[in-house]
Amino acid sequence: MSRRKRERETPSHDDHVASGHRHGRLQQIIAEELEALLRDELSDPDLRGVRFAGAELSVDYRAVRVRFLTTGTAEAAEGEAARARRALERAAGYVRHRLDEALDLKRVPELHFLFDREAAAAHRAARILEEITARAGDGEDG
Repeated sequence: MSRRKRERETPSHDDHVASGHRHGRLQQIIAEELEALLRDELSDPDLRGVRFAGAELSVDYRAVRVRFLTTGTAEAAEGEAARARRALERAAGYVRHRLDEALDLKRVPELHFLFDREAAAAHRAARILEEITARAGDGEDG
C-alpha cells in the first residue's frame, strides 16, 4: 500500500476528536430524550419516582446502558428498582421507536437498564440534608 493511500485511510487526530465529540454529544442527546420520554410519555405506575442518572453509549453505538434510580426510601429501594426495571424493559420497544424518530442514526442502540445504587444513595442523602436544613431554618424563625 502506498504511503499516500495509507495517510488517507488512517484517521487523523482531528477525526478522533470529532468522533469523540460526536459520541459524547449523542450520549447527551439520548439522555435528554430518555428524560423527556419518562417525564412526558411513559405513564406506567411502576415508573413513579424513577429518575435517570445517566446514559452510556457503547463505542460501537449499538447499546446504551441507562442508569436509573428510584426516589423512595432505602428500605424499599431494591423492590422499587426491580419493578422499575421491569417497567422500563416493557417500555423499551416504544422508547427505541421514539429514539429512532428523534435521532438520525442508522441503527437505534439496544437499551440496557441498570439500577444505580450510588446515585440513589446520593439522592436520599441530599433529600435528608434538605429536610435538616429546612427544620433548622424553621427553628430559627420561632
